[in-house]
Amino acid sequence: KSIQANVALIQRNATVAADIALAKQPVQIVVFGVAALDHHHYHDNKVVVTSGGVARNIAEAAGRAGANVTLVSAIRKGDISHFDCSFCQYVQDETDMPNYQAHYDAFGSVTKESFFDGTQTYNDSLLKAVRTCIHKDRSKKLIILDADLPEPAFDAIEKYLLELPHTTLWLEPTTPTKASRLCRFLPYASLATPNSVELEAMAQTLGIQSDCIEQLAYTIATKTRTTLVVTRGHEGILVATPGNQIKTLHTTPIPLSFPNTTLGAGDTFVGVTAAAWIRLFRMDSSRLVDALSLGMKAAALTVQSPVSVHPSITPEWLDNTY
Repeated sequence: KSIQANVALIQRNATVAADIALAKQPVQIVVFGVAALDHHHYHDNKVVVTSGGVARNIAEAAGRAGANVTLVSAIRKGDISHFDCSFCQYVQDETDMPNYQAHYDAFGSVTKESFFDGTQTYNDSLLKAVRTCIHKDRSKKLIILDADLPEPAFDAIEKYLLELPHTTLWLEPTTPTKASRLCRFLPYASLATPNSVELEAMAQTLGIQSDCIEQLAYTIATKTRTTLVVTRGHEGILVATPGNQIKTLHTTPIPLSFPNTTLGAGDTFVGVTAAAWIRLFRMDSSRLVDALSLGMKAAALTVQSPVSVHPSITPEWLDNTY
């Protein structure tokens, strides 16, 4: 019996030591989703190809702000040179299929989209990248999940969340038509950042009805125990926490001398908010609003830029702005 007791004591001590070590680890941001190529068409017929996509933009914004970031995506072999890898790690699986591609006019409006989700080669490649990251290590993570993943990848991530309860999940619905696909993850999620239309799509999937955006956000937050941050462009954001009242944050005014293109602004908001929450506030839920305010200031910068993430966003910018 004494031997069994000693063995049990050693096992408990090992578990406690592992928990302490895990608590001291810096939180890693892992963004699951699509990397895209953005084609910008200007008045002089000049075309500039830049890296884009919701997940990739979020990863770049968080990386620029000083966070430890990994982007998990599938990238075509011939397209990798277009993707800037200097701001985050890439866990990728190369595919022969083209990436999602978006074409924008001089004002930042989408004129043409080509999306290859649904092809078996692309989905298998993306699923392999997801599994590679999941089994790579068991460090503490903030996972940001966009809705552009195939269902098998969602299945793999859901299994991972069940196995590792210390993981924090953030949902980024991406588009109104895809927002409902993330409802399955609401029981695991700490945060979700839909816009108003995406919120309505999620509410419809959950069987929640109301003509009031504030009431929808409050009801979903209370029902799912997930904090909802509803982005509303120049009107700011709504923050609905489970059981608490709605809070409104207003955006930073944009100088009128700059063209008003919102390309990448929402992605910048999510990435910088995540970086600020980890780096400055140690993921303290009571300081989330402070992190959100910094994210909005970063989004205001991106609105003034022709690229998806404003290049002036740096760790120093974040520290000085705070």
